Amino acid sequence: MSDIRRIRFQAVPTEFVGDGTLLRGRPRGDELLVMLHERHISKDLCEQLSEYHKDIIGKTLTHEDEAADGLNPSEGRVITNGRYEFVPAVALPAGRKCWPVHGGEEFIWQIQAGEMTEQLRQALNAYIAESLATRQWVQHY
Repeated sequence: MSDIRRIRFQAVPTEFVGDGTLLRGRPRGDELLVMLHERHISKDLCEQLSEYHKDIIGKTLTHEDEAADGLNPSEGRVITNGRYEFVPAVALPAGRKCWPVHGGEEFIWQIQAGEMTEQLRQALNAYIAESLATRQWVQHY
């Protein structure tokens, strides 16, 4: 994945991700297409998710921003609870719109209020809950 420079999310039917699978990643040139099962997220919400994460994920993948690497749980870490939550801008480090909070087996992405719709936040939290419940939290592409 060293040539991947951006990630795009897409809502797809079961035949593209597999029965019982929540997501599948497929490299396409310098892009990683992350296909999420359409029962979890709409096409519109996938577009919002792609746009929201564009800057953050791009910097993480290219290691332009070492602090952004902490936005995902470290490999091998056991996570039993994860969620996105809204916080005021003053609760985040300067210049950040998203920041992780690690606490034992819990992983929380703090999102600056207004940067993501409530509908998208709820859809992501439902996806994370099911991912954890079905032990599909970590997917290697």
